Amino acid sequence: MEDKSGMERWKSALGNEGFGVNEALEQVLELWKGIPAQIRTEKFRLVPEKQREENAKRGAAALGRMRKHVKDFPQAMAAQKKWKEQGERTVLEAMEHDVIFQMGKLPAEVRKQFLEATKEYFRQTRRYDRELGMEELVQGLKNYFVYFMLALAAGEGEWFQRAIWSYSLLYPYTDNFLDGDYSPAQKKRFNDMLVRKLLGEEVQVQDELEKKVCGLIDVIEEVYPRKDFEDLYDFLMIIYDAQLGSLSQHEAKKLGEEELLRVSVYKGGASIYVDQCLINGRMDRRDIYFLTGFGFFLQLADDLQDVQEDLENGHQTYMTKLAENEKLAEAAGRLLGFAARLFADDWRGSGDVREFMFDNCVQLVCTAVLQKPRYYTKAFLEEIEQLAVLPAEFLKQMENEGNEMAGEWARESMDPMKMLDVWADCDM
Repeated sequence: MEDKSGMERWKSALGNEGFGVNEALEQVLELWKGIPAQIRTEKFRLVPEKQREENAKRGAAALGRMRKHVKDFPQAMAAQKKWKEQGERTVLEAMEHDVIFQMGKLPAEVRKQFLEATKEYFRQTRRYDRELGMEELVQGLKNYFVYFMLALAAGEGEWFQRAIWSYSLLYPYTDNFLDGDYSPAQKKRFNDMLVRKLLGEEVQVQDELEKKVCGLIDVIEEVYPRKDFEDLYDFLMIIYDAQLGSLSQHEAKKLGEEELLRVSVYKGGASIYVDQCLINGRMDRRDIYFLTGFGFFLQLADDLQDVQEDLENGHQTYMTKLAENEKLAEAAGRLLGFAARLFADDWRGSGDVREFMFDNCVQLVCTAVLQKPRYYTKAFLEEIEQLAVLPAEFLKQMENEGNEMAGEWARESMDPMKMLDVWADCDM
C-alpha cells in the first residue's frame, strides 16, 4: 500500500485496494442466506448410538477422575508436586480420549505441545495480572485455541509465542470494559486512548486498566515491529472497530435480524484475522474469505451456546432474535450447512486438519443445541443427536457437573486459582 496515515491505512484494508474485507463480508452473508435450514445428513458423519454410549462411558470415567483429582488437592506444599504430576497424566489421558474437541485425533506429540502451550498461557497471564479471574482466563484461552487450529492448518508458527498470548488477553480487557458499567465519558476516554495506541501514537495512561492494555500492545510490537508488519496493526484496528460496532447489541433500541446478522459477520470475521496474522506476521489476501466465514461461524455458534443467558440479561444477538421468533432450529441447521459448504469449497489446508476443524465445528453446534433442548422440537433434537459424538443426557450432565463443582468449591472454600498456579507452575 502507498504511504498513508494510520487511520487511512486500516480503512483502506477494508476495501478492494487493500484486503477486500468488505467484499468478503458481503459474500459470506450471501452464502449464509443461501444455505437451506434443513440438515442434509449426507454432508456429515452420522454417529452410531452404540458409539455415542461408549464415548459417554469413557467421558464419565474421565470426568470422575478429573473431579476426584481436583478434590484431592493437597494444602501441604510438599505434596503438591506429586498432585501436579498426577494431574498432568490425567489431563493427557483425557485429551487422548477426547471426542468433543477432537483432540484424540491429533498426534500424541501435538497434544503434549498444545498442553504445554496452554500452561505457558496461564503462567504468563498470572504473572501479568493476578486480579483476572477464571472466566477471563478461559475467555482468552478460547481465542488461543482458534490460533492453535489456524497454526496447525498453516503447518507453521509456534504453539506458544508472546504475541498470541498478548492478543488473546487483550480481548477480555477491551470487550469486558466496553460491555461494562462505565459512564459514556469513561468509555470515550478509553476508546480514544486505545485507538491512538493501535495507530502507533504516544499515549498517556491514566489507570491500571489502560496500563495493562497498552502493555499488551507493546508486547505485540516487540514480536512484530510495526514498521515491518503494518498489515497486522490494520487488522488490530479492524477488530476493535468491530467491537465498538457490536455495542449496539446492548442498547435499548431493538435491532432487526439483518442488523444483528451484519454485526455478527463483521465481529466474527474480524476476530480471527489477527489470529492468522500472528502465525508469521503476514496475511494472504486469498485467506480473507475463509477466515471471514470461519469467524462468522464461531461467533454465531458462541451466540447459540449463550442464547439463554443473553435472553435473561437482555442482550441482543442474532440468535436471541431468532429464539424470540421460534426460529432457532432453522439457525442451527443453517449453521451446520454453512460450515459444511465453507470447509468443502474454500479450505486451502491439508485434509487431516480440515477434518479436525470441521468436526470441531459440528460438535460445537450439536453441544449448543443439546444442552438447551427447550428451544427445539423433539424431532429436531433427535436429528442433531445423530451427528453428536455424545448423548444428549451426557452433555446435560457435563453442564450440571460444572455447576456442582463450582458450588462444591464455594462450600469447601477451595481456590481454583491456587490449583491452577500449582498445575501450571504459575509461581515459577
